[in-house]
Amino acid sequence: MKKTRVLILNPPSPDETYINRDHMGGMGQRINFGQDFKAKILSRLKSNFIHLPVVQLVYAATVLVEQGFDVKVIDALNENKSLDNMFDAMGDFYPDFIVMSISSSCLLFERDIVAKRCKELFSGVKIITVGDTLTHESDQFKQPFDVAIIGEVERVIVDICSAQKSLQELDGVIYCEQDVVVVKKETDG
Repeated sequence: MKKTRVLILNPPSPDETYINRDHMGGMGQRINFGQDFKAKILSRLKSNFIHLPVVQLVYAATVLVEQGFDVKVIDALNENKSLDNMFDAMGDFYPDFIVMSISSSCLLFERDIVAKRCKELFSGVKIITVGDTLTHESDQFKQPFDVAIIGEVERVIVDICSAQKSLQELDGVIYCEQDVVVVKKETDG
């Protein structure tokens, strides 16, 4: 029996600035201190020396591996991979799901370039986003995104990737049903 393949993805920046997708309550923040010479040096230093993994992606990968999924992790941002290098690194993995970190500062790049190209390369792949950007801007939830996770990824990631439950049964997700965006807030239960 074929294992479900899940690609965990922290995409690159659309430019040379560093994005910490966990900052600002999970909405993400570009590290850019301005345009003058000193600001550019400070931005470059911080971008070169402070690279943190996206915690929700770490949680997702850990839970999925523990549950027997075939998981591949690509942290393109922290590995300094370009967009093309990132797609090359995906190789012939051909995921069923891509769990992708997004940020408010690069949402259009992440959705309209990265996720769109993933859909073109991997027919039938479902793209799941993590990061609180869509929680606060659900009007930006559009194809090629299939599901956005609100809150703690480990609460729902196995159910989504295994199809043990339908999206309608889950709390803490955003998805589209008959061209209407459905936001199901996370509950304490």
